[in-house]
Amino acid sequence: MEEAARIQDREVSSLDHEQARDVLEELELPSALLEEARAAIQVRRIEQRERANRVKLALLLGVILAAGVAIFGVRGLLASRARANVSNIHAVLLVEGNPISGPLSRSARPEVSLETVLAHTPEGDSLDLTCDWRGPGGDLRYQNHWQTKGIDKQAWPTHCRHRFGAADPSGAWSVEMKLNDRTLVTERFSLE
Repeated sequence: MEEAARIQDREVSSLDHEQARDVLEELELPSALLEEARAAIQVRRIEQRERANRVKLALLLGVILAAGVAIFGVRGLLASRARANVSNIHAVLLVEGNPISGPLSRSARPEVSLETVLAHTPEGDSLDLTCDWRGPGGDLRYQNHWQTKGIDKQAWPTHCRHRFGAADPSGAWSVEMKLNDRTLVTERFSLE
């Protein structure tokens, strides 16, 4: 391609040389100006080629940048949609490894665990989860926050836990597991 451009430049250059000589003779100007004119024309052609190459490079970089932004945007959208499909398929409240069957005694300092299995989890990704432990008045008393390991299956088991004590108020409590701000499961239990 560059060779073709050089050949064309030589042809145009020889044509320009003859035309330039004719113009100089018609204007009765010295032929010494011919070489200066040819050199100026050559410089202009080089500058035009360089400008054209810079424009092409800028356009190419713009296209690459736009493609990169589009790829990251699509990837983020797909990840967001995948997280929107996550749901709970099984949840159970356990105390010391056993299902809760009635009110729990605060004096026994029970450790309550919300065990859950999430469905439609995005494989190859991890999830930011929280558990909000709410007291009898509905106020947020404790919060767990964690990020899962890289998910390698559609049904993903996870859990959160908290140990209660005598200072915790008695009454109906709830624990709510969330993915970002979206509630996946809510379970209730009672402390006395």
